Amino acid sequence: MQVGMAFQNGRELRIIIPGSYLINWSLTMLTSTSFQEISGAIFLNGVRQLNGTIHTTTVSPNMGVAVSGSSIISHLVAGDLLSMGVRNENY
Repeated sequence: MQVGMAFQNGRELRIIIPGSYLINWSLTMLTSTSFQEISGAIFLNGVRQLNGTIHTTTVSPNMGVAVSGSSIISHLVAGDLLSMGVRNENY
C-alpha cells in the first residue's frame, strides 16, 4: 500500500500522490481567561482553506476546549503542503 503524503519538518504534510484527501483534525486546549476567541483552519501551501475552519469563544477561565474540523481537499498535486493553523485572542 502506498502512502499519499509524508509528515515533514515536524509541522506539515507533503503530498506524494496527487488526488483528493479527506482531512480530519482535532485540538484540545485549556484556556486561562474568559472570552477567548479560538479559531483553527487547514492551510494549503500557506493559504487558509475555508472548508474545515472552526471558530469558538470561551465563556469562563480555566475552561477545557475541544474543537475539530473536517474537509475534503481536492486537486492536490505532488509537492503541495498541508498544515494546521490555530489563532487564540483575548477580548
